[in-house]
Amino acid sequence: MALPEDMMVVGDKVDMVVEQGRVFRTMIEDTTGNGLFLVGVPSRGGIPVPIKADDEVQLLFFRESGVFITLMGVVGFEKKGEVRYAWLVQKTKPERTQRRDAFRVESMLGVLVNEYREGMEKKLSRRGYTDETALLEAASCKDISVTGVAIRTRRKYETGERYFLKLFFDEPQKKTLPFSACAEVTRLSLGIESSFNTVGMHFFGLSESDSETLSRFVFERQRELIKQKRLVEEED
Repeated sequence: MALPEDMMVVGDKVDMVVEQGRVFRTMIEDTTGNGLFLVGVPSRGGIPVPIKADDEVQLLFFRESGVFITLMGVVGFEKKGEVRYAWLVQKTKPERTQRRDAFRVESMLGVLVNEYREGMEKKLSRRGYTDETALLEAASCKDISVTGVAIRTRRKYETGERYFLKLFFDEPQKKTLPFSACAEVTRLSLGIESSFNTVGMHFFGLSESDSETLSRFVFERQRELIKQKRLVEEED
């Protein structure tokens, strides 16, 4: 009898997403059949990924119908020869998701859309950079990924246009600096049942530091959504 496609099995190659939103490839080495899975602790440059007991990670595994993601808890470690392994307990039922390099999560962030000045993406990584351009509108975010953002707007946009965005990851009262990024309009969806349109924009010119900040935010937001759904399911 064929196993359900949302079930991980020994031999599955999986991607482990750790706290900083970084992705590492590993494999299911063993399973107890009651929600515990043994995986090799991945490494980069010969240095093991810094995970510890009670951490939470996400595992992605691949089927013909798509990519599945599940939240796992780290419960222990063991070593065989020179190889270190981690025992993980499955905390959520796997859900079909998008490509691993473009997690898209719903998030009602505040977004300021400003005029773009040619080459300004090369200056954003400079400490203290304050080059301001004209504010075009204050919009709201529909969803965000490590590669782009979709905003809800009444303003007219055209594909190929470039803008300078400021996204507020925290509430305004916390007075933290917004996340700044340049983005290009790649898709338009006209509102039918509301007066708002959805405009998809692709980030470009992000520094390595900014990419890590964005990955961390998307990862944490996705983990929050999974936990919220799990709590609702437990209440039901």
